[in-house]
Amino acid sequence: MPTVYAKAIVIAGGIFFASGILWFFREKLFRRRDAGTISGRTLESFQDDLSFIIDVQTLGEYVLRKFTALFQIESCAFFYSKTLSPEFEKISSYGMVFKGFALHANSEIMRYFKDRRIFLSEVVRLDDIKDDLKLALELKRMGLELILPIFSDGRLIAVIMLGGPSAGGRFKASDIKFFQSSLRSISRSLARIINIEGIIESRLRKFESQTQRVISDLKWKFSSSIIEPLNVARGRCETFLLNIEEGYYSGVQMDKVITKSVQVMKDVIREADQINARAKDMILSDEPGISD
Repeated sequence: MPTVYAKAIVIAGGIFFASGILWFFREKLFRRRDAGTISGRTLESFQDDLSFIIDVQTLGEYVLRKFTALFQIESCAFFYSKTLSPEFEKISSYGMVFKGFALHANSEIMRYFKDRRIFLSEVVRLDDIKDDLKLALELKRMGLELILPIFSDGRLIAVIMLGGPSAGGRFKASDIKFFQSSLRSISRSLARIINIEGIIESRLRKFESQTQRVISDLKWKFSSSIIEPLNVARGRCETFLLNIEEGYYSGVQMDKVITKSVQVMKDVIREADQINARAKDMILSDEPGISD
């Protein structure tokens, strides 16, 4: 069966490579709109890197590493929800404030998005939520300045939480523009990764189903071509020996008994040769029932 999984790996690699190329050029189209921000060249490099990231773990780690390097952020976290589960997995984080912190359906942030009917990937600043005293106090206690929600098909799939710059200042308007442009790129990259993962999982399920069918076919062929004939051959030998032990051949001339035993052995040898030939055919034949 190794060729089954080899095919899956080759197909997955081709999909990842082609997807990366397509999304690289798509990012080029969006970049004209974003190049007027304060960090157009930095944003361009950031978008280039995102175009070739193929898994959520690497994406989350890269985004936080880039943000902390550019803005000297002391605390930040990237949360992701792959399924419809209300729980969000913490992909990566910096700062002690996120140690033991969990994001779920009952979190104040989730409540805020639901109450405000926020379904777009846009930067939410601490100043934007001062009217929500409970959430504002929680974010201030954690030292957070920005929340970056990421939606896909109207469903919240990721949340980036950012503290302020380590120098103690506030993010400037140009910084917010950079985060907003970055958020669009991150959202597109996540959508691409989710799409690729769906294709790969579908292909793997298909290969798994085909493999199980092949295994079932091989079991049936092995049973009918090998095990059953072996049982028949064994039965012939066993019957002959039991007849001798029970005196069935008593009084029969020895040469007739020898002739009978020779005939049994010839029959068993012939059946063994047939079984051996069928076994070789099964080993040397191509795997049946598996298609690309």
